[in-house]
Amino acid sequence: MTIFRVVQELMDNAAKHANPSRVQVTLQMDGQTAHALVEDDGSGFDVNAVLAAADERKTIGIASIMDRAEMLGGTLKFDSAPGRGTRATLEIPEA
Repeated sequence: MTIFRVVQELMDNAAKHANPSRVQVTLQMDGQTAHALVEDDGSGFDVNAVLAAADERKTIGIASIMDRAEMLGGTLKFDSAPGRGTRATLEIPEA
């Protein structure tokens, strides 16, 4: 359920903020870890600035999905830059 909610929030963020023409979601299990990849071709963002704001709890969306991943021992990483789209990688170890 957590993976679904994180992917849903990432897709909502892309639709609200990035104006993408394409969003692709890839899900994979490798026996030990669940992997979710959400990629878009939207406007992108400054990862360091957004994560710093999330750490200060100024952006609730990113902070909440990162907290969800961490509660399950997982990670959520972003690769993005203004004008370049976004790639969000979620990894959750199998319980």
